[in-house]
Amino acid sequence: MKKGISRYKVLWAMLTVVVVIALAWPLKVCLPKGGRNAAPDSTPVSSTAAASPAVVPAVQPVTAPAPAPAKSAPYLQILMYHEIGDGPNGLYVSVKNFEQQMKYLHDNGYCGITLNEGKALLDGRGTLPAGKPVVLTFDDAYSSFMTYAYPVLSQYGFRATVFVITDRTGNSSYPNHLTWEQIGELAAYGMEIGSHTKSHPSLPTLSPAGLDEEIRGSKTILEEHLAQPVYSFCYPAGEYNPAVVDAVARAGYQQAVTVKYGWAIKKNAPFEIPRIRISRYLTYDKFVEMFAPPVPAQSPSAVTSGKTVKP
Repeated sequence: MKKGISRYKVLWAMLTVVVVIALAWPLKVCLPKGGRNAAPDSTPVSSTAAASPAVVPAVQPVTAPAPAPAKSAPYLQILMYHEIGDGPNGLYVSVKNFEQQMKYLHDNGYCGITLNEGKALLDGRGTLPAGKPVVLTFDDAYSSFMTYAYPVLSQYGFRATVFVITDRTGNSSYPNHLTWEQIGELAAYGMEIGSHTKSHPSLPTLSPAGLDEEIRGSKTILEEHLAQPVYSFCYPAGEYNPAVVDAVARAGYQQAVTVKYGWAIKKNAPFEIPRIRISRYLTYDKFVEMFAPPVPAQSPSAVTSGKTVKP
């Protein structure tokens, strides 16, 4: 009888050790900024509620997780979004489609990161997230980002880069753009805020002084409002030429994205990084295909076509 009790105690102790180890083992998921202690809205976002604004999860101050060892990525998919919702052109992506796309990324081990984080990975000076990195970018800083995109991203612990047109921010003439308060909340959560100029002009048509006003001026305004550096730039309508690129570099940005199609690789010029446009016409199957291995080999010449305006 005593031997049976003793054997039972041993088995119970072994089971306890197994359970403790299992609970302590780190989960390979894309965690929100602040790790498991962060508490973005855990309620699944349903596309059936797209007609009414979603409840935006409150920003909660949290402690950032310890960084992983510096690593690099050989290539990155940088996705380009504009409006989330129903609209008259291809710049819109429906709420339902966006939810499905983000769910696919999450369920297949991807982690949404910012452009600045992605560029650091390409340069070999970044920190790999728990999942496979994919850069998410949103041009123009429409209010639909806060209403529909932000709740989904925060649900999965994804980060993204939002490119802001400063003259349209908090401007009653542009009610479909984010306010300064909303942009501050996004930055506090961990979203990267990048510049999309002051007024969204055709940059190649501007004088040197005009370029400086739009490119450096927008950076200054953003940094004054956010009290943090702005590293990333996005060319309005994808238009640029060598003079525009020089102005972006002189203004102190570290990278800029275009509307050229392609995977981003280390050999890309830092101010001519390609992206993958996500439009309303992209089917779910085609979206999935973009992430199916093997990824085609990319040469510098494969990413040189795009909307570049010659001087």
